[in-house]
Amino acid sequence: MDRSEPVIFKYWTPVRFLAGLPITRVSFPEYSQSCHRNNTGSITGEGSIDCDFPRTSTRKIARTSLISKDITSPYYALTKFLQSVVILEETMDELLLYERRHMNTTDEVDTACHYLETRVSTWVNWIPELECRDSEAIYRGECVPPPLTEDKNQIPRNALVFSFAIAGIVLLLALISIIWTSCNLFLPVVVAAQPFFLIQIAVGCMISTTSVFFAGVDDSKNLLMRPSLACNLQLWFYCIGFSLTYSGLLTKVWRVQQVLVHAKKCQQRSVSITEALRVVLGIVAIEVFMIGIWTAVHGFSYRRHCDSIDEFGRCESSRGFCDADEPWSILGPIVALHAIAMSYALYLSYETRHIPNLFSETQWVSTAMVSNFQISVMGVFLLFILRGDPTQFFIVLTFIVVLSDGSVLLLIFLPKLHITYFKRGMDDDGNIKKMFEKVADEVKSQQKALST
Repeated sequence: MDRSEPVIFKYWTPVRFLAGLPITRVSFPEYSQSCHRNNTGSITGEGSIDCDFPRTSTRKIARTSLISKDITSPYYALTKFLQSVVILEETMDELLLYERRHMNTTDEVDTACHYLETRVSTWVNWIPELECRDSEAIYRGECVPPPLTEDKNQIPRNALVFSFAIAGIVLLLALISIIWTSCNLFLPVVVAAQPFFLIQIAVGCMISTTSVFFAGVDDSKNLLMRPSLACNLQLWFYCIGFSLTYSGLLTKVWRVQQVLVHAKKCQQRSVSITEALRVVLGIVAIEVFMIGIWTAVHGFSYRRHCDSIDEFGRCESSRGFCDADEPWSILGPIVALHAIAMSYALYLSYETRHIPNLFSETQWVSTAMVSNFQISVMGVFLLFILRGDPTQFFIVLTFIVVLSDGSVLLLIFLPKLHITYFKRGMDDDGNIKKMFEKVADEVKSQQKALST
């Protein structure tokens, strides 16, 4: 075949083997849908062709999840880019010719890189202009949201100072009570009230009140203690302090109750310090064992919960609190144990209500138990309501602890100070003769009434 002879054929473009050949497309009359129906030659190869063939556009296919017209979507810029991409037929011919000429040394990726290097002025217009929301600013080619200061709802400094101050007052009262008892061990009113248990009650109040300082620890940068450690120490200090305080009160009343029970049987009964100490250690050991096992298995951790998120997905307001995977697995048994201890102490106080107060202090112990029971019930209810506000929760928790321990200290030690320094029940010489005569008369009359 003579290569100089003209040839006419029908094919589609772009296609690789036609790229770069000196061919000219034969144009027909402009395409129309009605005319194209009469192009019988386009189907059978024989017949008339009255107009040009339709041009087929290349389709852009993408996953619907990657297409978005929402300016806030991360795929908005990608959508704008795909909509702008246009590759002409002449450009495709050039790329196919480049690939054919470098068939042994290039592939599709190299051809695409060649296009990007030689057609910068074309594809740079495909890149959409950066569009930011009204509240955003452009910084180094990126949309930057406005600065945000997260409201962490941390306990304000004035609330911490106030709570620590009133807790400090209770600690000072407990320390004064310990010093006064230690300096007056042989004072009759102290001997009658059992000085060992007086000191134990004051120490217990000091320990449980110290839990307020751990409750005020959060994730502020200016605090030295890790908040998760403070959460667990808060539980340990309060529970151990409670068990020491109320086991002391319970033991004081139990010793009197044992004397009274045996007196009904006309038997003599004395409860030694060692025997009473076993009761105290038993109560404390149960509490320590429960908390120790739970802390080793679960334990509290300080967690921050986001309450609200802005339009950029950033946290606007959050709350930090002590939390655990199964908090009621320890709080439930502790509440039950404390309720049982307080109820039993109230029962013993009722049983010994006729014993003179100068001897058994049942009136003051009962008052302390009842007031603490009321404070605990009301306090737990308020804590449940205010659990969403860290500041109010902390203040109410402080008042619960301070009122509980402070009332115990005042009800146990103030009557003794009154008797000591105002000589109530003593004769004019400051002796305790009249006081013990009164106690002896009341005990005898009580024993007589019980025997009948």
